[in-house]
Amino acid sequence: MSLKPSRFKLLAELASAIAVVVSLVFVGMEVRETARQTQLNTEALRLAAYQDLISQISDFNMALLDPVSAEVYLKVSDPEGDWDAMSPLEQNQGDRILFLLVRHADMAFYQYEEGLLSEERLASAVRPFTADLEAPIYRRFWDRVKGNFVPSFQAYIDSQLTTP
Repeated sequence: MSLKPSRFKLLAELASAIAVVVSLVFVGMEVRETARQTQLNTEALRLAAYQDLISQISDFNMALLDPVSAEVYLKVSDPEGDWDAMSPLEQNQGDRILFLLVRHADMAFYQYEEGLLSEERLASAVRPFTADLEAPIYRRFWDRVKGNFVPSFQAYIDSQLTTP
């Protein structure tokens, strides 16, 4: 009779070991699926972030279809531009236009820091602001407002400048 309890004990241990192995396989499959879902969610966030940036620039370009806004934009991005030659209204409008562009660049930089944008996409997304950064009015604007932004963004934009 002592063989039967020993056999049952062995079968119970074997069944227990099999249950542990099956559980570990199941947990492994669940972890892999969760990792895959996390990767898909991260990619979806990246795409949504980039699409939002593109949408912002599209909206900005649509606003420049207005002749008055387009004229002010041309003045602020003119390589020979003179802030003092602009009327107070144009100066105010120019500031608003440049704030839209720098905020867009700041958001792109934030998304880059958070891992939502690649470095190539960052360069593309900030280009609407950095393209004319050497224009005197842009430069004056940036020098005046850059203290409103985080130091890492300031350093990034300053690194895009080619002249002091």
